[in-house]
Amino acid sequence: EVMFKSISILIVRMSLVLVRAASDDCPCIDSASSPLASLANCRMNETDTSYTGIRINEVCYPITYGTSTCNAHDRAYDPLCASNKPPTYCNDQWCYVDFEKCRTSDKMIRKSDIFPELNNLFYSYDTCGYTQQNWVDFDSYSSTIDALKDKTLSVTLPDIWYPVHYKSNADGEVYNFSGAEYYNNSVPWQGWIIDYMNAIVDMSGVTGLNYTFRTGGSDKAMNQSAYSAAVYDVGSGLSDLAVSVLWITADRLLISPFTMPVAMDGMYLWIREPTIDNSWNANAGKILNPFEPSLWAILVGIVFLMGALTALFAGPEANHHIWYDTFRNNEWKRSSFMARATTLLMVVLQSSVEQAHFLFGGDVSHDLQATASQKILSFGYSFLVLIVVATYTANL
Repeated sequence: EVMFKSISILIVRMSLVLVRAASDDCPCIDSASSPLASLANCRMNETDTSYTGIRINEVCYPITYGTSTCNAHDRAYDPLCASNKPPTYCNDQWCYVDFEKCRTSDKMIRKSDIFPELNNLFYSYDTCGYTQQNWVDFDSYSSTIDALKDKTLSVTLPDIWYPVHYKSNADGEVYNFSGAEYYNNSVPWQGWIIDYMNAIVDMSGVTGLNYTFRTGGSDKAMNQSAYSAAVYDVGSGLSDLAVSVLWITADRLLISPFTMPVAMDGMYLWIREPTIDNSWNANAGKILNPFEPSLWAILVGIVFLMGALTALFAGPEANHHIWYDTFRNNEWKRSSFMARATTLLMVVLQSSVEQAHFLFGGDVSHDLQATASQKILSFGYSFLVLIVVATYTANL
């Protein structure tokens, strides 16, 4: 027989914070010398006969707040730190510090802006071994929220784009792109991005949003894009926000800053899948691939031209004197027109075959007995052969 016992385990989570000492070269200020005492305006306890605290956002903080030692000073007094989701800075240790001593240390310090009456109040998380980033981020966020509180913001929508932001008539028919209704602010905007922005308003201290159209001046300045024109309105101070599905481009960032992206647009580059032809014809034709057909045709023409000129400039003492003799012997003189044309064609063909051999072999013969004209011609042809061979090899 097997017996099963139900064991109840009580898990208790304890918050244990080790209080750290401030750095010696950037000490915390003493509570007795705290400048907060000059701003005392509330009593920490009902039995206090004098003011022992300073009021911050309707909460009475002791005048020793942030002094004497490193500690998570906000956790004990800040109402936000007692909420179900306290800010990340609540457990970070810090203290008000001696500015003159800290300025020669390597510790990061900041001037406090909670008490604008005090110009000599500075604090440091770094001297307590913590980072100030959690508080700086929260402070920046809070400042933004405070600046927007009870404000009505103007929002530019670049165009009618169903279902993102659009307008429709009583029958639910969506109005045309950039039609007259787009410029009519009495026709309400609809769409999922409108619902999204309205939900943000409900969560913030903003009174509301006034949706409107882009201005004509922005269209003129950014005529290539209605969406860039909406951004231009924000950069010109004509609107507080431009809301749409916008690409964050370098040109638009020069006009106005953007918020963090709500969503990222995935882009894919599609190319045709290459087909490999392993047939004999395809493989044999690869030897012609380095040059375009038109260039091959030009080279063939140059070979025939070179063959004709070589035969023409042949001298009586040169290697090709046979061609010189052919056009000057008695047989040539007695030949008919057709016989002469045939002989000329054969000489040019033989000379061209020789020049083709020089071209594809990468070599041009040098005849010391050749005429000056033929030597100049051979030099130019040699240079052409050099270029053709080098280019063909590079393009293989």
